[in-house]
Amino acid sequence: MSARRSERFRIHDMLQAIERVTVLLQDVGLEQYRSEWILKLAAERSLEIISEASRHLSQPLKDSEPEIPWRRIADLGNVIRHAYDKVEDEFLYLTVQHQLFPLAEALRRILAKLDA
Repeated sequence: MSARRSERFRIHDMLQAIERVTVLLQDVGLEQYRSEWILKLAAERSLEIISEASRHLSQPLKDSEPEIPWRRIADLGNVIRHAYDKVEDEFLYLTVQHQLFPLAEALRRILAKLDA
């Protein structure tokens, strides 16, 4: 195991996962997503990384962006890991398509605060 990663690195991990999965699914429709297992695995893994990294951000950082549903983000990883057979393709697809941009914007604002 490596040394404990800083919040800044965790935020970068989240941003990288967001960028990768959104680029991957940029021109992919729901039906194509449903039919290609590699896309689903990539989306699930990216969301797991985002979820896990979010758990390591301090409460004051999270409180600085109250519009972000931090608890739901953290819980999503548990759902993917422990209830993988119940996760709906459409839910994950729509999460990637519509929920990650606001999170990325909030993470960039947090980084700016950390740099100030």
